[in-house]
Amino acid sequence: MTEQELFIDKIKDGAIAGWHEGKILPSVTIAQACLESGWGKSELAKNACNLFGIKAKDDWKGEKYLVKTAEYDKNNKKFYIDAYFRKYRNWQESLIDHAKFFHNPTWRKENYKNVIGETDYKKACKALQSAGYATSQKYANQLIGLIEMYKLYQHDEIVKKGLSEMRIFLSVGHSILKNGLNTSASGFVNEYFYNKELAPLIKKYLEKAGHKVDVIICPEKKFNTKYEESTYKLPIANNGNYNLVVELHLNASNGSGNGSEVFFYKGDNTGKKIASGVVNKLSELGFKNRGVKNASLYMINDTKPTAILIESFFCDNKHDVDLAKNLGFEKMAKVIAEGIHGSKIEGGNVKTDNMVSNKNKCVMYYKDGNEITAKFIAQQLGIPCFKDNNKDLPNDQHDKWDILYIGDLGKDKIDTAKEACKKFLGWKI
Repeated sequence: MTEQELFIDKIKDGAIAGWHEGKILPSVTIAQACLESGWGKSELAKNACNLFGIKAKDDWKGEKYLVKTAEYDKNNKKFYIDAYFRKYRNWQESLIDHAKFFHNPTWRKENYKNVIGETDYKKACKALQSAGYATSQKYANQLIGLIEMYKLYQHDEIVKKGLSEMRIFLSVGHSILKNGLNTSASGFVNEYFYNKELAPLIKKYLEKAGHKVDVIICPEKKFNTKYEESTYKLPIANNGNYNLVVELHLNASNGSGNGSEVFFYKGDNTGKKIASGVVNKLSELGFKNRGVKNASLYMINDTKPTAILIESFFCDNKHDVDLAKNLGFEKMAKVIAEGIHGSKIEGGNVKTDNMVSNKNKCVMYYKDGNEITAKFIAQQLGIPCFKDNNKDLPNDQHDKWDILYIGDLGKDKIDTAKEACKKFLGWKI
């Protein structure tokens, strides 16, 4: 092996780990290390174990190393300055910090948003230069040249395999029992109805990314108790040749809790990785990151495929619910799908692109307290209104209609009326 090949061999595993740490493409990381460190022979690489020329600015709390370094002016002319750089104990630390560098502080994450998660090395290299990572105007072309000369793109294959097609069981947590009882939590929004609307959008985004997704919802008004939900879902999850089980929930704690958390089966590294991806994406939207956790949950413990259970936010916390409403179902669905997929999902609005319905619309309600609201919405839209009683519109006819369901959209019927007018009529109240 040549000196260059030996250097690449030493750092490739750390570069791949960098993808899992911060979603920076391995080929790009390796090319940067080669270029910035002079194949590991630069003063910084030898004396500070700094492979990437990352400077020690105000946000750096570790050791520093002072060195003379080349910069380029707007005319691409080289000049030298003395500057402090980050100092590490070994190259592995440098590789991991390189992946984290693009995410902290927040402004930097926004600045490098077109680099993070990008799976096309040419686009990633050009985005690095555009974001000002280096002052040389030849930087992107230099990186691309190294990637192609040494076939560094082969180290991206492990990333692409990780993003390959999965068959996904996407479940909406809870159900409506025979007696009409909703088994889910309710606050400013109802957990079951929220996720019932969210799930088809997540499915569409995941299908854009090449996955196959089945949305599983318990049949309504069929079960006597909530315990029958598991006997319905588990056989499907365990016998459907799925690679991944995902169940959607919202949390609740009398208004005191807030934020997002995702559960996975203890010891399942794949599950932990996917769970981390989802909760991190949700935290980017502004939800408190409560982390990934283990718990005794049947959808986690009793399913054969890798499984995660997502608690997107607290349905009885006003801050969380207001944030979710302002973001909208589209944004929530996309970030959850990207967390599951492991990288950005390109493409437009799936609701308008792919979910135009040819069915006739109607309004439906279950609680008598929502009757006035339901009839008002129906009148304003010029569509029929039915009570969900299996008489006005039999259950076996529901799939023939595009139903606007007036569920528990607020804490009481007045809040529900306000939310229904905002949701279905577009009122700003």
